[in-house]
Amino acid sequence: MKKFLLLIVLVVPFLFTSAQNATKSTAMEKDFAFSYGLELAYPLEILNKGHVIGVGAYGQSDYILSEAASLTSGAGIIFFPGKQITVTDSGQTYKTRQKGYFAGTILGGLKFYLTDNKIYGHSQVGISIDNNGILAAVFTVRVGVEKKKIDWSFGFQSASRSGGNFSFLGIKAGYRIP
Repeated sequence: MKKFLLLIVLVVPFLFTSAQNATKSTAMEKDFAFSYGLELAYPLEILNKGHVIGVGAYGQSDYILSEAASLTSGAGIIFFPGKQITVTDSGQTYKTRQKGYFAGTILGGLKFYLTDNKIYGHSQVGISIDNNGILAAVFTVRVGVEKKKIDWSFGFQSASRSGGNFSFLGIKAGYRIP
C-alpha cells in the first residue's frame, strides 16, 4: 500500500503535466507546472501526544490560470514515528515505542500569487487514508515563495475524522518543473 501511494504521488502528476506540456508549442506559454519535494512536519493536537517530528513526500501539478492564480492538484504521504514510552507490566518496567502514524493524501485547491516575486498563499481540500484504513477530510493552508526552480512553503494541515483532528505544521522544500 505504501509503495502504491508513493507511486501515485511521484508518477501520476508528472505524467499528466508532461503530456499537457508536450502538446504546447515552444512559442506558447505553458499552462501546467509540476513540483515534487519533501516535507518536515511538527505534530499538533492528537498527533503530538504520541508522535515525534514527521517526514513526507509530495507531488503537485499547477494549472496556471493567470500570472496571479493557479488551480492545484496533488498527492502526498507523511509518516510520524511513535514516541518512546516507559511501560510497567506485572512489576516489569521496559521501554517501547508507540505505533507510528502514516497517511496518504489527495488534495485540490487554489494558489494565489501575492507579489511579482512569487510569494503565494495556497489552500487545498481533499481526503486522506491512514495506516488504520480510516478516511478523513483534509484542509491545508500554506504560504510560500518560489525562487528560480525551488519552492519553499510553510503551512498547517488538518485531517478531520472520528476520534478527532490529526493536524501538523509543516515546512516543504520542492523542485518546480518548468
